[in-house]
Amino acid sequence: MEKVTSKDSHRPRKRRLRLITCGSGASAVAQMRESSDLLSCSDYNSLKARLDSDGYLFFRDFLPRSDVIKARVEILKMAEVPPEAISRTECTFRPLEVSIFKAPSLRLLARQDIASSPAVQMITENAKIRDFFCGIFGCKAVATTRYKWLRSVSTGEYTGVHIDRVYLAGGSNNLTTMWIPFGDIPMRHGSLLVNAGSNKKVDDLLTNISSPASSSSSPASALSSKQSKCEKDVSGDTKCCPKEASSVSPSSSVREAAVRYVQGNGGKTGDKTTAGWLATEPKNVPSVFCGDGMERAVAPAWVSTDFKAGDVAIVSLNTVHMSTTNTSKFWRISCDTRWQPANEPKNPALKFKVMQHMGQSEKKVKS
Repeated sequence: MEKVTSKDSHRPRKRRLRLITCGSGASAVAQMRESSDLLSCSDYNSLKARLDSDGYLFFRDFLPRSDVIKARVEILKMAEVPPEAISRTECTFRPLEVSIFKAPSLRLLARQDIASSPAVQMITENAKIRDFFCGIFGCKAVATTRYKWLRSVSTGEYTGVHIDRVYLAGGSNNLTTMWIPFGDIPMRHGSLLVNAGSNKKVDDLLTNISSPASSSSSPASALSSKQSKCEKDVSGDTKCCPKEASSVSPSSSVREAAVRYVQGNGGKTGDKTTAGWLATEPKNVPSVFCGDGMERAVAPAWVSTDFKAGDVAIVSLNTVHMSTTNTSKFWRISCDTRWQPANEPKNPALKFKVMQHMGQSEKKVKS
């Protein structure tokens, strides 16, 4: 379902909206703003300003499409997908069909041997990524986590609403995620969904803390009054998801719970991510977290796009985001990689690799 906008040239140009399944519900979603033009002229000041304003950046054809597809084939081989299924996806560039490989999950989060394989690492630690982050951070060396969040998402699965700070607090505030799709990932296949401008709301929560109340309960649970329920997370494991946040009445207690949430619990790796979810769909996110978006009068704050192999998206530590629900018959394969300036504090729960600009030598940094 799509909502087509007015063509009246005397009014602000409206964006075409799409009604997309997001988690346990649906939401009107606008198109992500592409920043490839700024990247092509190495305008890092404007890119940094846009990242600070919108909470994300989106680039088309950032990485070589053919190399991304080769890496996906290597992932499937190492995951022991049947050769005939791999051959089919390699020849057609189509994603792997769930019906062909019916395992509950590819369980890629636990397969760091796959994530560190040469073909995959050529993508996740590509020199262009290194140089981009050196440019946007204004430094000569960047650090990336050794651990890579390589994910497989089957039909009906999704990642709930969250901010990365909840899992990755304890180091640099400039820690930034690059989301890399290993193949074409349209919105209906489970693409990245971002609440544009929400990072500024989270920044406000962090910088205007008065005296947040202490609580023995988890911050995510404190933001809700519904009963918790069990669902499958994106790795295929069944776990208790956080309670929904939709029924919270606006009050100081909500803000206090929100502050506790954004302060984060730090240092989680692996697939136990659902405990940090704010909600399972956009409409249930408390307004204290929701950004104004771009052209708010004519478009919602939630933005996504139909990703192609080679495209990437950047998300800051405080940006509210999730994935759309994979309503297709294909596996979605993607990877989260994390980057920060090499000279800034590092999360002690993570191990980092320092990468120098212009292809200089790299070294391991002890956590």
